[in-house]
Amino acid sequence: MLKDQSLSNGPRYNCLTREFWRKFMRETGVEISKQDFMNIIETSNRKIKEKVINNVLGFKLPENLGYLAITAYKPKKKKIDFNKTKKYGVTVYHTNFHSKGMDAKISWYTDQIAICKNIRGYKFTPDRDFTKMKSVKLKEGKVYPTYHYDDFRMKRIKINLDKLFYGE
Repeated sequence: MLKDQSLSNGPRYNCLTREFWRKFMRETGVEISKQDFMNIIETSNRKIKEKVINNVLGFKLPENLGYLAITAYKPKKKKIDFNKTKKYGVTVYHTNFHSKGMDAKISWYTDQIAICKNIRGYKFTPDRDFTKMKSVKLKEGKVYPTYHYDDFRMKRIKINLDKLFYGE
């Protein structure tokens, strides 16, 4: 995979490179064109984004990598509307009347949920399209709950108890 050594947190890998595609074919024995390989990755990512945006419960990532969910929160600081501030010459803040003063963020919940070595070494940053889709849904009136890590830990405990008691 292509390493980016310029970041201070260590190397980053890009999964849409020719090197990664070749390594995939070599290790799995699957013959697939590079374009089809890229389309599969991009399509699956788009489907996950749509699930997270449309489902208030979020999306459980495969291989026990945690949950992606949109969580509402009350901002501690007011956000400045730079366009209106420049236009009127005084500081104007975003009011968020459409969401009753609440904002939302896309979070990856992993702590004590994900069963993966060194999971804390990874960081999730949603891309521009993902955050834009979230903003559009908020302005349309979609309401997201306020989640905490404990909410997802309890789900995992419940799932384990169901397996223990009901054999599911």
